[in-house]
Amino acid sequence: WMTHCEIAHAVADKPEGHFTHVNVVLKAKKQGGWDVNNSHNPYAVVAEGKINLYYIANDIRELYPFKEGKERYPNEAWFDENRKDVRDSQRIGVAIAENPAGPFVRAKDVVVAPDNKNFKKIAVNPAVIHKDNEYLMIMKGDDLVHKKPFRIQLVGKATSPQGPFKFNPKPVYAKAQTEDACMWYDQVIQKYFMVCHVMGKSELALFSSTDGFNWEADER
Repeated sequence: WMTHCEIAHAVADKPEGHFTHVNVVLKAKKQGGWDVNNSHNPYAVVAEGKINLYYIANDIRELYPFKEGKERYPNEAWFDENRKDVRDSQRIGVAIAENPAGPFVRAKDVVVAPDNKNFKKIAVNPAVIHKDNEYLMIMKGDDLVHKKPFRIQLVGKATSPQGPFKFNPKPVYAKAQTEDACMWYDQVIQKYFMVCHVMGKSELALFSSTDGFNWEADER
C-alpha cells in the first residue's frame, strides 16, 4: 500500500453496488511532481463546482534526487532498502476535476506536510468537508512527544482546497493511536462528527464537535 497504490474510479446504480471499474484517475508511478511515487488514501469532496480529490503520496525528491545517468524512478530494491525513510516521506496532496472520470489536475505543491510544531514525520489519512466557505481537514501525523511513531489525529482549516491548512495545536485525540478518520456534519443536530479506527483494536471511536475545531469523545 505504501509504494504501489493507484486510485480508480468506479460506478454503480446503488450505494451498495455492484461497482464497475471505469478508469484509473491517479497512478502509482507518475511523470514528475513531488508525488512521483504512490497514490493512496483517497478522500473526495465536491465543493464550488469541482471534485477535490485528496490523497497521499511519497515525496522522495530528497531521498532519490535525479542525476544524469541515473534511473528516473527507484527500483524495487531501493524501495525495500529505504522503506523507513519512504514511510516518513508521506504527504497529502489534492487533485481537482470537474468529472469523476477526470482528468484530475494535481496541485503543484504539497497540501499538508509535517510542520514539526504540531506533528512530525508524516501527513496522511485526510478527511475533508467543505462548509461555510472553509475546508475542514482531519489528518494523521506522528506525535511530537513520542520518540517512536505514535499516530494522532489533528484538525486544520483553509479557505482554498490547496491550503494552506492552519492546524489546531490541540489534537483531536492523542490518548491512543488512531487512523483512517471519516468526518461529516449533521445538519439536523448541527454538529460535526468523526469516526476513526483505534489501532491495535477491532473497534472504532466516535468524536463530535460544535465548531469543527474542538473535539470530544461522543458517547452515543
